[in-house]
Amino acid sequence: MFKSSGRLAFALMTVLFRVRDAVWPPDTVLRELGVSPGHAVLDFGCGPGGYSLAAARLAGSSGRVFAVDINPWAVRRLQNIARRLGFGNIVTIVGDSPAGLPCRAVDLALMHDVLHELDDPAAVISGIERVLRPEGVLAVSDHHMRSKAIVHAVTSGGVFGLANRSKDVHCFKRRTGE
Repeated sequence: MFKSSGRLAFALMTVLFRVRDAVWPPDTVLRELGVSPGHAVLDFGCGPGGYSLAAARLAGSSGRVFAVDINPWAVRRLQNIARRLGFGNIVTIVGDSPAGLPCRAVDLALMHDVLHELDDPAAVISGIERVLRPEGVLAVSDHHMRSKAIVHAVTSGGVFGLANRSKDVHCFKRRTGE
C-alpha cells in the first residue's frame, strides 16, 4: 500500500518527527480533535509513535490506540516506549491497512503525513471507513500535499465528505451518516 523504508531512512524520519512534534505537539492536535478518556484512536502510519503515545495519554486506560505501520522498526520502537512508559492501551500492528481491526471500533482515525506515501489511497480509506464508528472522524494532515489534493483523495470514493478544516488538519465524516 505504501513504500517501506530502510533502517537509516527510519532513523532520519524519527529525528524529523521529533522536531515536528516539538513545533506542533501531538497532544495539542489530538485535544483539538476531541480525543478524551475512553476514545479509540487509529494512528495509521504511526511512524515512531509521537501521535500514538499522545493519544494513549489522552484516551487513558479506558481508551485504546491502534498504531499501524508498515515499518517493523517503527512498531518495535513504539512497543518498547509504550512498555517503558506503562501504556497498556496501545495495540501495535505491522501492516499496510487496518484490515485486522474490528468493524466500527474507532472514534478517530488519524493519517498524519502518510497519505502522500500510499500506493492505493482508496483501499486504505475504504478500510478506515470500515473501522470507524458511525460518528467517527477521519483526520488527515499531510504537509507534502496541497489541501485540494487531500480533499480529492479522501472524498473521491464518495464515502467521506469534508466536515471541517483547520490550518493543518482536514476532518472528514461519512456522507451517508451510516
